[in-house]
Amino acid sequence: MSNFQLKIIAIIGMFAGHIGYGLAASPYIKANFELEINLLYVLGSIAPPIFAFLISEGVVHTRSVRKYFTVMCIFALVSEIPYNMLRSVYRFHTLSIFYPRMQNVLFTLALGIAAIVLYKKLVQQTDFLSRFFCILLIMITLITAHLLRVDYGWIMVFAILMLYILRNSRLRLPIFAVLMLIYFLLMSYTPQFYRTAGTLIAIVLLYLYNGQRGAKINKWFFYIFYPVHLLVIAFFAAAIFGYL
Repeated sequence: MSNFQLKIIAIIGMFAGHIGYGLAASPYIKANFELEINLLYVLGSIAPPIFAFLISEGVVHTRSVRKYFTVMCIFALVSEIPYNMLRSVYRFHTLSIFYPRMQNVLFTLALGIAAIVLYKKLVQQTDFLSRFFCILLIMITLITAHLLRVDYGWIMVFAILMLYILRNSRLRLPIFAVLMLIYFLLMSYTPQFYRTAGTLIAIVLLYLYNGQRGAKINKWFFYIFYPVHLLVIAFFAAAIFGYL
């Protein structure tokens, strides 16, 4: 399975999961179509592990990590209002641009890139103080993820870092799977057992990754698709269910 195929699967899964949130904004649909909604959530939970894996691969292959990080941060900021709107429609049945409880996953991915960059600096250092300072900065990155309440939390940032550190180890995917399952089973607000199914599916797909790029996809597609689809789903849900 190529990089391109993983991206397409992740994008489709993400879209399905967010449609689930849009539909669940209706108390009637949420109560009467629980199985269908949970199946959409399963599809949605396939996406984050794949995106985390692709970030760890992207840092290795990108021509400019600085540009990679900067673009991710810019689109994280652009996506925050659409993300807040969908979350507020789902949680509070109102179309609001404010949702302080959680920040979108692009912030998580950006912090993952930052953690990898700091680790690369760490291994280049020879003296104790420089290495200690790099470790401290990595810890600050994880703390920042926790304080900002980014989607999937600090453990996803740590998982991205581990994917990079263990990129040549057979333990890479097993450890990643354990970290994701810990998040869903222990660190979420409530145990989300149905999401573990999506995580396990994602891990199986990652085992099929052949390291090939595959067909070329416009690098801007995902960055643009992410905020646009959030905005469209939020508006449609608000309009259909009378929350405008």
